[in-house]
Amino acid sequence: MKERGLGLIAVAAIVIIAAFLFFPRKTAKVESLPEPPPALEQPVPVPSQEPAIKFPVPEAPPPEKPLPVLQQSDQPVREDIAALIGADAVAKFLAPEELIRRIVSTVDNLPREKLALRLWPVRPTAGKFAVLEQGGKTLIAPENPSRYQPFVAVMSAVDTRRAAGLYQHYYPLFQQAYRDLGYPSGYFNDRLVAVIDHLLATPEAPGAVELVRPAVYYKYADPKLEKLSAGQKILLRVGPDNAKLLRSKLAEFRGHIAGADQRGE
Repeated sequence: MKERGLGLIAVAAIVIIAAFLFFPRKTAKVESLPEPPPALEQPVPVPSQEPAIKFPVPEAPPPEKPLPVLQQSDQPVREDIAALIGADAVAKFLAPEELIRRIVSTVDNLPREKLALRLWPVRPTAGKFAVLEQGGKTLIAPENPSRYQPFVAVMSAVDTRRAAGLYQHYYPLFQQAYRDLGYPSGYFNDRLVAVIDHLLATPEAPGAVELVRPAVYYKYADPKLEKLSAGQKILLRVGPDNAKLLRSKLAEFRGHIAGADQRGE
């Protein structure tokens, strides 16, 4: 079990929630979007099979200030986040560059078996993954979820309605990054809603979670848990209380970007 990230579902919408909650803005059109720089390696995507839009982002009058182009968006996005949670929190939690591209890539990968950790939009969680040896078994230690509580506390305080408003403002950049990832006919908001639904369907662990360590990294002893996606395993790893708070925020955010009564299959 590779324990490197503060992924919490940061990446499906949690990071989006954290990063885009304040100053609700309106959707804007980008006049020009140059080709993306080759510096950030992208994972090989699965071709989109359903190009039709399922959950369109509502259109709105343009804001007072136009959007930056995608490759120049880091500074304004980070400045907005710093205005909300402070510069120290931004430095502690968020990756320093390619933030929107990293969010899009991570969201797309959450339902898969593995994540491209080098592309995560958040920094590694402080501390070490804690385990407990008990009765000849290796368990996730009861104190391990406390490592995630500072991040979860920030997420719990987020106004998801305002977060959705800012996501709507920046949506053209998310869509551009999604197409650059290899989905020329895909629609990022559809993918985001599908990923949120996938995370909300994560089963709850039956009590203490047992681990095995066949090599360097831990794995879940229960084959059913080990077969879960990378995103669902994150929700198990953070502990039931933290997962409950994160699920609640995801469900709220989904209601704003797709409609609370429009849950997809």
